Amino acid sequence: MPGRQSRPPWRKNSPDSTPRTGLQPADQLARARVLVLFAIVAALLTGCSPVPDLLRVERVLEGLAVGRFEPFDRTITDPATVRAINDALVALPRAPSVQYEPFCPIAWGLRYRLTFMRANSTIDVATLEADGCRYAHIGLTDRRTTTESFWALLAGSLGFYTRGQDLFPLPSDMR
Repeated sequence: MPGRQSRPPWRKNSPDSTPRTGLQPADQLARARVLVLFAIVAALLTGCSPVPDLLRVERVLEGLAVGRFEPFDRTITDPATVRAINDALVALPRAPSVQYEPFCPIAWGLRYRLTFMRANSTIDVATLEADGCRYAHIGLTDRRTTTESFWALLAGSLGFYTRGQDLFPLPSDMR
């Protein structure tokens, strides 16, 4: 058609269309809301769990240990100490699979239950074997191999000599 300018091929064919320069304000607001929601969900799922500030350590007796050891129940209230024990616990190496179970010394059933709390609400519970292979069980499925330095940290935090046997007493009938 004479007198009519041809449109560049990247523009729409409609003569009244105008090129878009970006998102419309309503689209930008919707996108911002989605991003904020995504950030909140990601923060909740990736470790914004409460940090424990209280630790209850109880001696738990199973099997042959029942009646052979004195009760033990102490609470650690120093938040820095509780965090140090919690950090050391989760840093322990994973235990070998049951298929490759090592030989373990005698086990009477002496255990310690560590209950990590914040504002009187339980955050996590771990069970430590104080005999046998001395594994740490975090939750139901996470099994770790404890180290001498971990036991020394726990003993020192409870006011025991870090190289002593206070956490590993002999049964009453063997003393």
